[in-house]
Amino acid sequence: MILKAINLFLFWRRNDAKSIIFKSLFWGAFAWLAVGIFTNVTSALIAGGIIAAMAAVKYALINRRENAKLLAKLGGDPEKLAAFKMQMKGKGMAGALMTEMLRAELDDDFDDDDEVSEIDDETRAANQQALTEIIDQMTELCITGGYADQQACEEAANTLRKDYEDGDEQPTSETVIEVFLENNHIGFDPEDFINEGDHADLVETFSAATNGKWLIENCRSTHDDVSDKWVVQFTEKGQEKTWRFAQSRDLLNDKFLQQLIAYTESRSGHIVTILDTDEYVSAVCLPREIHNHFFGTGELQQVA
Repeated sequence: MILKAINLFLFWRRNDAKSIIFKSLFWGAFAWLAVGIFTNVTSALIAGGIIAAMAAVKYALINRRENAKLLAKLGGDPEKLAAFKMQMKGKGMAGALMTEMLRAELDDDFDDDDEVSEIDDETRAANQQALTEIIDQMTELCITGGYADQQACEEAANTLRKDYEDGDEQPTSETVIEVFLENNHIGFDPEDFINEGDHADLVETFSAATNGKWLIENCRSTHDDVSDKWVVQFTEKGQEKTWRFAQSRDLLNDKFLQQLIAYTESRSGHIVTILDTDEYVSAVCLPREIHNHFFGTGELQQVA
């Protein structure tokens, strides 16, 4: 009985052709019965027809809006949208529930969009000018320092222009860095370090973010069951390095992370800046001149 009720709810929410027809007939019949109690059959039929037509238009518009938002999420590719719908349809109840969750998320995005006020032409022009300056400055910094070549900078510039050419907003510093210097952006979940190799992957990620200034080889991490400690090992300039530390379940050891940050900075001359620690840690490891360009010469941000 419960499954039938859930199926009926999901069918009602689906807004495909069958669902729209069903809902239109339902509301039409409801109006016919309600009006028929107080008037004659003809008036009831007219009222039922009008309500059914209005319901059909309403749910068709909702379906069109949902498809437009979903299409935008999938990069504007109609074939991907069709394939996605077929995939969800083939998953039965699970697919219906996943679609319902996605619909709720799209509705939240739509509400958020409604709250954004329209910017004026002057602000839009200022944002476009600022974008040009950001691109020019970052290109010069990357090429002068040898962190990216001309072609890579042009590709990064084109990406930013494509995403922000309308001038409605400016890219964040994190976005600019990630587009121009993808490897210098570091992101990870601090509550997901439970498997052997996880810590080694993080060390390699920091090494890769130094633009070749700090190079390591044969990096690996294992758990020593006897001492109940994690062991991270890597080779640097022919020398074997070993770090040992305890950790509470899968939560990344904060002292290990601080040691990794300090070691990365000392070996590379780069500066590591923590940008966000809300659920996921987001950080950048930048050459000093690029760090100063974005963040000034203030103190290093520490992990909360």
